Amino acid sequence: PQEAAALSESARGVFRAKLHNLGVQFAITVPDKQWAQAVDVGEEIMKEFPNTRMAQEVREKMDLLKTRAAEEPASFSQ
Repeated sequence: PQEAAALSESARGVFRAKLHNLGVQFAITVPDKQWAQAVDVGEEIMKEFPNTRMAQEVREKMDLLKTRAAEEPASFSQ
């Protein structure tokens, strides 16, 4: 049980680090207006960490991000 507890804590750290890295990616892509990448990262957050506060926050922004991602090619052609 003690060994399992140590491994469990280690695994939690790996998951926390992955969530943090995805959050950083998301936070960088949105201000840079990289909408398609923001949608991809946001979907990964929601899929892999569905019960987190970060996933809920991403979920709330996803419709707007998808709209902007769909408009992205049109803005380059004008």
